[in-house]
Amino acid sequence: MRKDWQYLPGSDFHLHSTASDGTRTPVELVDKVLSQKLKAFALTDHDTLAGIPVVERYLKEKRDEGETLPRFIPGVELSVHFDEQEIHLLAYFPDGNLSSMTVFLERQRRARVRRNLEILAKLEQMGYAISREDIPASRDEDASWGRLHIAEALVKKGYFEKIGHAFHDVLSVGRPAYVDRQKVRLEEAVHEVKAGGGITVVAHPQKYGWCPDSDTNLVNPILIRKCRALLRAGVDGIEAGHGDASSNQRDQMLTAARAFHMIYTAGSDDHGATTPHRAMYDQDTVTFPDQVMLVVCALIRDENGRILLGRRADDQILPGFYEMPGGKVKDDETNEAALKREIKEELAVDSDIGRLHSLLWHKSYDRFIALAVYETTLEEKRPTLSVHDDLRFVSAAEALELNVLPADIAFLESLL
Repeated sequence: MRKDWQYLPGSDFHLHSTASDGTRTPVELVDKVLSQKLKAFALTDHDTLAGIPVVERYLKEKRDEGETLPRFIPGVELSVHFDEQEIHLLAYFPDGNLSSMTVFLERQRRARVRRNLEILAKLEQMGYAISREDIPASRDEDASWGRLHIAEALVKKGYFEKIGHAFHDVLSVGRPAYVDRQKVRLEEAVHEVKAGGGITVVAHPQKYGWCPDSDTNLVNPILIRKCRALLRAGVDGIEAGHGDASSNQRDQMLTAARAFHMIYTAGSDDHGATTPHRAMYDQDTVTFPDQVMLVVCALIRDENGRILLGRRADDQILPGFYEMPGGKVKDDETNEAALKREIKEELAVDSDIGRLHSLLWHKSYDRFIALAVYETTLEEKRPTLSVHDDLRFVSAAEALELNVLPADIAFLESLL
């Protein structure tokens, strides 16, 4: 069920409407989706499902008129607490079963309203003559309103020239009118979503500082650690193709998702007029390559710390290149099982697979290769030549003097 919708070229699985902090009504959002000719889309308003039935009714009208429509995935974006940090969790319900979330979201909505009223009280004490009556969105019991709407009211009353100024001066973290959210643990939210058959994806991981931009093809260790923790919490995937992520950040997130067998999604996080830099995706948006392969590699060292490399024989792809032993992971295999199999096939010895050492990637035309490097010990000291015509233990510096695969260069440099 998970992978039949996780990523499609020309899809957008992170969109907001006026039901929370977007500027398009749910109907206007659908019209925009149709004009962009998306193949699939999701509505993921903050802490509310209010826009979902409106979208579904409008799509039914369009369908009854004979229009060919994109697939619609109902969703919601939740603010949760994870690893001493607030993050956002996207919950998707491909089968449309949202009823289990009603009580949880109502609890969230009441907490949000309490927080908003505390913010308004602080602003009033600071001399800003603003109340709930000045915020139209607060009158809709089903809508989700918050700091953005308060900022809009402050601008409308002339206290600030721009919304960004209001956040910078009074509403952002550490500013005088800021109030912390009620903290819902990630595990609690995941439990609620899965109770209704939903799928959980962490939104925009790059925004939390997990994968800062880099000039190498190595995944940041922070992202590796976070993905492990997310899996322990029951999370299904990460939003590797967010509208604000750089190319390098997307590559890091796609590699991590593939290496940990997590789903990966793409979403613009378009809010309409308030996010002109994050436009809704369209039918021509291609976030990830067509083929995303997972390859495991063995970091095998001798007693002197030198690394085992093999040179590909003439009858192999890319003959003459040195590489770490390993190969492609099959759909039904764990990474460790795949690496043990590959070492047995390539070196004719058994092995003990240790901890994950590094993640890296390589891009070639329309193919993306995620590589997971594991510390490995051979049970026998004399491996046999098979797919290689030379095997040797070398230092990292010596390895870089050889004709090594381009994907491995940054990894070998990191060993120096």
